[in-house]
Amino acid sequence: MMQFYQGNFDLSFQTLFAGSRQIPESNLAAEFFRSMDLTLMQLSLDLQEDPNNLDKQLRFIRYKIAQSQIESARHSLKKLLKKYPEQGILYYEVGRCFLAAAQLDSAQTAFQKSIQLHPQNSGSWYFLGKLQRQDGQIAEAVHSLEQAINLDPRMYEAYNELGAFI
Repeated sequence: MMQFYQGNFDLSFQTLFAGSRQIPESNLAAEFFRSMDLTLMQLSLDLQEDPNNLDKQLRFIRYKIAQSQIESARHSLKKLLKKYPEQGILYYEVGRCFLAAAQLDSAQTAFQKSIQLHPQNSGSWYFLGKLQRQDGQIAEAVHSLEQAINLDPRMYEAYNELGAFI
């Protein structure tokens, strides 16, 4: 930080504690945070316009997951599951939250529920296969990963997971 090297300690520490958004030398970080703020603002506005739109709610939840706001995302998903208990995509997102929180058994259960409700979700098959492989359930993992590939032939992650068996 330039202020520190110029002897302005008070301003240096204020800048440090205020976060990288305030550091003038950090244009890249500032631009990143500005784009994140704009994304969050747009998602919030979209939700205000149509709070019952499931797709918009899911976009907001996915943003929270991407920002590691896992508890907030899980809270939002719980509310949506009360409203839409038969939406397999919600269980897929719940599974992603459990994965992020390293709650693997709960994640596996969520992905299985997602597949039960929406068997065409290649992401659920992929994550289920990945968890099964980690759990030593080889035959089940191969089946799940093959299902993911059949549903989405461009899912290269599934090919990589299958390659681990070779």
